[in-house]
Amino acid sequence: MLYLIKLKGETNTLLKIGYTKDIDQRLKTYKTHNPLVELIDIKEGDTLDESCLHNKLKEYLFDNSKEWFIEDNEIYNTWRNYNRKILSTRQKEILLRLRIFKKLTELARLLNPKNKEYLQIYLGEIPGYNKDTIFKYFFKDHLNINKTEYIKEISKLKEENFLLPTKDANLYILNPVMVEYIDSLDFNIF
Repeated sequence: MLYLIKLKGETNTLLKIGYTKDIDQRLKTYKTHNPLVELIDIKEGDTLDESCLHNKLKEYLFDNSKEWFIEDNEIYNTWRNYNRKILSTRQKEILLRLRIFKKLTELARLLNPKNKEYLQIYLGEIPGYNKDTIFKYFFKDHLNINKTEYIKEISKLKEENFLLPTKDANLYILNPVMVEYIDSLDFNIF
């Protein structure tokens, strides 16, 4: 579910477009930190819809925020007119796959920052790292997907040569062409 909330400040009124599975809990959390938060509207949608709206409205972002916007009529108009069927199911699948690949790229860079020539990712157990914690941080929290979806998408990334096999069955090289492509993307779908 997508939501639009408003926060009146001393100098600016800010709006936030977000996604949640539990709007009541999300509002309770916001109001704990700032009781002046006001729910404006909710509508059907998912994290990809949230990203699309953020991308459409990026010129209204407040300072360095990625989710808070300076109030403007264009934000309300975009919110009212947004139709979640703008993206086809196939387009959403592709975007999800690109988002997962981007997170794998970030993870590979984090785990091996010295390797600049090519990135590799170990999809088995990572010594010294808790696999569930890594999954939760990089995929569940940021992409809102479960392990079954993640495993399915990893298989698709292998089939589509985003991940290139090595002699070790659990070690994959991230296709450098795709890494370069993901790094060059200028829009905020991630």
